[in-house]
Amino acid sequence: MEKQSPKDIAHFKDVFIEMYMAGKSTYYIADEYNTHPSYIRDILKKNNIKLRTLREGNHLRFANHTKLSSETLEILNGWMLGDGHIGFTGVQALFSLNTKHEEYADYVINILQYDGLKCRKYRMFNKEFNKYYYGVRTASTIQLGDLHKKWYVEKKKIVPQDLELAAKTIEHWLYDDGSLGIAGSGNNYLRFCTNGFTTIECEFLSKKLDDFLCHNEKVNVHVTFSKKYPNLYVPILLTPILFSKIGSCNINCFSYKWIRIKNDPSFDSDK
Repeated sequence: MEKQSPKDIAHFKDVFIEMYMAGKSTYYIADEYNTHPSYIRDILKKNNIKLRTLREGNHLRFANHTKLSSETLEILNGWMLGDGHIGFTGVQALFSLNTKHEEYADYVINILQYDGLKCRKYRMFNKEFNKYYYGVRTASTIQLGDLHKKWYVEKKKIVPQDLELAAKTIEHWLYDDGSLGIAGSGNNYLRFCTNGFTTIECEFLSKKLDDFLCHNEKVNVHVTFSKKYPNLYVPILLTPILFSKIGSCNINCFSYKWIRIKNDPSFDSDK
């Protein structure tokens, strides 16, 4: 069949633009409308549509379109506030997390695989600490690529300004980076290690935690400094309230944090 000329297909320009912006290649569109890819590219350029690079086009062509549930996305936000990392691979991205607990690595994989995301676990040896660690790494997906744009600016992890701290988000952030005061001292305050974020970002997170706690008294979550790095400090009065709101622990290797708080006289599960 003879290819159609630009004149014959010009009235389809809005359709071509919509298809291209949805991820279809110029070759795919050209085949659908029996024309030349160069005609499609010309129309896109004339309408100020930036063309994808070959690398970006290949990523879209072989893209994994696995969609994560809203609950898993809340959990991912918690991991990203902690030790999680999203590595950009062009248009797609992959999620990775390292931990010293194999049980936790298996737990992370179970959550992600439940939504259909392929994962692998590997073991690595840390010579500095003379210990084995476990890594989790997912397949690349378009949705994780979108999350990378949200969580990184110029390859540096940031706190997104539209971030909401749901209970699941805080729970999984606490698994990674939450630590309690000295055991047996009665000082069951909670500290989130936020060394990788700026003071302004930590102040934003402290306000979000206060909003989550719905606490109107003078005692608030605030930013402290450890070796010049900002950390979030949840006072003793507020720590039991936070644990009550996020619910029970789902992982044995981190249950000691919940046990200590529940043994605190100020803990009240009905708060």
